[in-house]
Amino acid sequence: MSESDDRIVSIKLRDFQMLLGNYQYRDSRIDYAFKLLDDRLQKTRHWLKASREVASFTYDITEESLRAMVGLAASVCGVGIVEAEAYFSELLEDSDFLDKISKAKGECKYANELDETAKPGHRMFLYAIARIKKPKIVVEAGPFRGFGSVFLIEAIRRNDLDGFPGEIFTVDIMNAFDGDIVEACGYGAFRKVRVGDATEFIENFEEKIDIFLSETHYSGGYGKQLKAIEGKLQQGGVITMSALDDELYNFSKMFGRRYASFYTEAVNHIYQGQFCCVSY
Repeated sequence: MSESDDRIVSIKLRDFQMLLGNYQYRDSRIDYAFKLLDDRLQKTRHWLKASREVASFTYDITEESLRAMVGLAASVCGVGIVEAEAYFSELLEDSDFLDKISKAKGECKYANELDETAKPGHRMFLYAIARIKKPKIVVEAGPFRGFGSVFLIEAIRRNDLDGFPGEIFTVDIMNAFDGDIVEACGYGAFRKVRVGDATEFIENFEEKIDIFLSETHYSGGYGKQLKAIEGKLQQGGVITMSALDDELYNFSKMFGRRYASFYTEAVNHIYQGQFCCVSY
């Protein structure tokens, strides 16, 4: 038998062993696959019966996800874990504020698309960094129904009470502001609304931006916004995006900035969780 024939036989034998291995563990593999499918189906059944949400999902997150957000907020803002954790606790323990959001979601124009819950999920991160950094200017692109905006506005409102005034500009190409969650909470006066393209808004914006949040999801949107924001960020400014995006990574690399991402894993929900990325 030639050397090439030996090699062919060896390859065939490995293939056979792999097939045999799959056959040996077939039952356990099938059980595992169906267990995963059954879990998803159970969550789907519960969600379809109990929820009206079509977007901006609300859900509890795992303790591991919460710790990851606390740790990243501390790193982004240059503070210790204890200080960062205190702001997360401040939000989660404020039952009056969370109850206000729940009530507003039930009374706003989009109530038929929302659940009357105030589980902030990844939005806790936005609240915490706004509380720690005490920004003068926050720009939010793509606020949609205003659920994320409420947490940013509450952070800015509390900063103002502490003697650190700030402003938030929310810009969206769709005019969905009237009757949204922010209005229903009575927080409309705390934001400056702009209807139009976020990139054009940034290009014409004359003040330095401390925190820029983008939740826009149209093709090429992130890259255009980042190109526009170059030179518009305050020293130490933070950019956050509610998706993993190569553009923000490359932007951070090009300008010598730090980059990180985190994932908030949802608990007992059809929506598995949310990736977010940060440049600072």
